[in-house]
Amino acid sequence: MRRRAKRQAQTAGRGLRQIDMRREFRDSLSDLDRASFDRLPVVQQQRLMTVARAYPERISAGIPDPFADQHLYQRRFYRGSLWRLYYGTRAGIRRKTTA
Repeated sequence: MRRRAKRQAQTAGRGLRQIDMRREFRDSLSDLDRASFDRLPVVQQQRLMTVARAYPERISAGIPDPFADQHLYQRRFYRGSLWRLYYGTRAGIRRKTTA
C-alpha cells in the first residue's frame, strides 16, 4: 500500500514538472506562436519542446527532419504545424521581443 502511494506521488510530481516545463516554453513564445502551440495536442507539444532542447539554434543539414512522420513522409506531407512553429521561431521571424 505504501509503495503504491509513493509511486502515485512520484507520478504526480513528474506530471507537475511537465506542466511547468510546458508553461515556461509557452511563455518564451510570441503571441502568434503561443496560439499555434496551444492548438497542438500535449504529445506534440512535448515533441516540439524535446526538439527545441536538442537543437536550440537550428537543425543541421546532416540530421534527418525530427518532425517527419514516416507515414506522411512517404506521401510528402511531412511539413506540419510542428515544423512551421519550430522553424518560424528559429528564423527570427516571430521571436518574442524583450522590451
